[in-house]
Amino acid sequence: MIKYTNDLMSSRLGLYLTLTSSHLQLGELKLRCLASISQAYSITTEEVIVGNSVRPSGYFTTPNGPTIDGGLQPRYQVGDMMNVNCTSALAKRTAKLSWYINDNEVDPSYLVHYSPRQHPDNLVSTVMGLKFKVRANQFQKGEIRLKCTATLFRIIDERSIETVIGGKQQSSGLHISESTSSGEIFNFLTYNCGLFCLFFVSKFRTSYI
Repeated sequence: MIKYTNDLMSSRLGLYLTLTSSHLQLGELKLRCLASISQAYSITTEEVIVGNSVRPSGYFTTPNGPTIDGGLQPRYQVGDMMNVNCTSALAKRTAKLSWYINDNEVDPSYLVHYSPRQHPDNLVSTVMGLKFKVRANQFQKGEIRLKCTATLFRIIDERSIETVIGGKQQSSGLHISESTSSGEIFNFLTYNCGLFCLFFVSKFRTSYI
């Protein structure tokens, strides 16, 4: 993500791959870069508090928010294994789930990813696990606050660009190194997709419902 003045931003994504014959169709390679701008229109949260020797002070949840479950214990000690799940409410779109410990986003190694669950009426729920060994520095006044946030996005703009290479044609956005020893015309390919997807952050502020 590249930030500019006046709240403008752009994104750049590179692609590096080893070409094989399976990538080619009739001697041509087609590359397509898709850029989407999404706006968060719903952010819901559930927070639970667990303790060691003190009584937990409770939990907080928003209507139609995610739920934290999966073997949650009322008390934990240093060295115990925390193993819980966060499940989003049913929705037409897949939610983005985020885990926090004491308001700090968790280490990615703590996360357990699951496939979305399909439900009747084209509804879907998202599940993400949290698994880690409890450490002493995670207790604040004898408590650990676990929070899961579910965010739903809507696409407000989407654009794409397609590049076809093959034969004598080569696009200026592609950098190819040739290798004849492997029998392939192209061996390595680096493609920089630098679509100018600039937008005003101030125009698409997050809304809460």
